Formats: sequence, C-alpha cells, structure tokens
Amino acid sequence: MCSASAMCSCPAGRGSLASLADRLARLRATVQPLANYLHNPLAPGPGVCAVCRSAVNPGWRTCPPCAAYASAPADMGPDIVAPIAYAIHGEQHYEDLKSYKAYRPASLATGRLAAIGELFLLQHRACLERAAGRRLAHASFVPSTSARVGRHPLGALLDIDADPGYVALRPDRTYPVGQRQFARDWFRADAPARGWIGGVVLLDDTWTTGSRVQSAAYALKAAGAPAVVAVVLGRFVRADRPAAASLIDRARARPFDTTRCVICEA
Repeated sequence: MCSASAMCSCPAGRGSLASLADRLARLRATVQPLANYLHNPLAPGPGVCAVCRSAVNPGWRTCPPCAAYASAPADMGPDIVAPIAYAIHGEQHYEDLKSYKAYRPASLATGRLAAIGELFLLQHRACLERAAGRRLAHASFVPSTSARVGRHPLGALLDIDADPGYVALRPDRTYPVGQRQFARDWFRADAPARGWIGGVVLLDDTWTTGSRVQSAAYALKAAGAPAVVAVVLGRFVRADRPAAASLIDRARARPFDTTRCVICEA
C-alpha cells in the first residue's frame, strides 16, 4: 500500500510488505493503550441494531432512524455500515471526535484518531471487500455541511483526499447544519474521470442518526458507484438512556481488540 492512504490498492512488493508490517506494528503500539476507553461494537442481536450497532428496545431489529432509512429507495444506501468503536458521551473517544475538528485541534486527539482509523482500514480492508463482494477502489468522506474553509479535518486526518481513487462529495448548504433526516439531494458526487473500477469506502467521524452517511451513500450510488461501505470512527451512544446503558455495559465487559470488526463477528 502507498504511504499516502490506507485505502490505496497499488501492488505491494517484498519491500513494501516489510514496510507495511512496520507500519502496522507502529499503529498497534499507538492504539493498544487506548483499549481502556475504546469498545468494539457488539454483534447484531437482541438489544443491538442490525445496521449501526446502537441500542434498540426489546423486539426491535433496528433503531428507529435505521428503520426509517429502510423505506428509502432500495439499494441506494450504504451496503455495509462498519463503526470502529462506540463513542460514549463524555468519554475520551467522544471527546477526541469533538475536539479534532476545532480551530486549533489537540494534537493528541488527532494522532489517536488517525491511528485508530488507519489501523482499522489496513487490518480489515479484506473484510470490507469480502462483505461488499468486490474490490474497494475508491474513497470518499462525508464533507462538512457548514461553510467551512480549507481542507476538511477528516480528509486531512486519513489523507482520504490524496487517495488516487478519491471521489469528492459536495453538500447542498441550503440544508440546515442540524439536519437529522435523510435527503436525496443533500450531497452531489461526480463519477471518477477514469470510471468506476470498484466500490467506495465512505468515511465519517461520528454516526448519531446516520442521516449524513445515508444521504452521502445515496449521492455516490446515484453517480454510479457499484457499492458503498461506510466506515465510522465512532458510533455515538449515551449511557443515560436505559437501552444504551445495557449495551454499554456489555461492550465494556469485553476487552477492545483491534483484530475484531463488525464484519468479522457477523
């Protein structure tokens, strides 16, 4: 893989494989100490949304927002949603996801998030491609819906916009910043100049209701993307809600493991 992006899919020779092994070792050394506050998402089942892995009430397969998206046009949302960890309100991962986009972001928060995201993409790319049923040759991220100036922090965090297969999304800023519902025309995407040669890894930092990721995935598929896999750094949950409190207790009972992902455990 190229050093520019964990999503670049150029051939790896013997030297680059050794470099990749070193890179993985450095990333693991950075991420493993964060296991005291990172928590793997739970597998779908009782109390766990089958799409976004948030908490659901007894008898529900999906949370209300994901159930609402199920009524959107068929096959136009993300084919897979893969949150890396829970972002529990008030805990360190949640705070990092808030602070890295600040005007003067904390370098420690930025470094931790970059390592978490890059390690996941390197270790679980094969899982994502297997679940998507195809090679993932393109990368995109959900852009800011505010009038932010300059390079987006998420693009910079993982060098997404430096990826050879990068596909830009453009938001319609007539929608309010606090929009919490799916909209078909919230984002626009253009097909790559060389055409679609595979699916898209769509990244976002935090999944709260999922409206931005769902709308962005729709835009990519409307532009012709054959598959969209959404990878989210943190699935937001609040411990002060009864169903979520039970989910958090279950997640905390298992040590964080970078070798696990929502697809491995499905």
